Amino acid sequence: MAEASSFSTPDASTGSTRAAEYSDPVGAAKLPVAVGWAAAEARGDDLADDLLPLPGSDGSDSLVARGYAGSRIEADGLDWLVRQLQR
Repeated sequence: MAEASSFSTPDASTGSTRAAEYSDPVGAAKLPVAVGWAAAEARGDDLADDLLPLPGSDGSDSLVARGYAGSRIEADGLDWLVRQLQR
């Protein structure tokens, strides 16, 4: 049975820590998701066109994209998601 692992990422705007839980028995999902969060922090919407088509794919690309989208939604709220869907 998979156990939940978690990681924390510093929030640059508030200085707080965000924790996300993912079902991952070996911890392999932590790094790709963290890369997505970091990409969103560093590049904002610059990577949206490249990453937003990937959440439904298999493998680490999907996890990077999910981390990216999660960070952008947390930063700008669901309005960000609505804007992306309207593009």
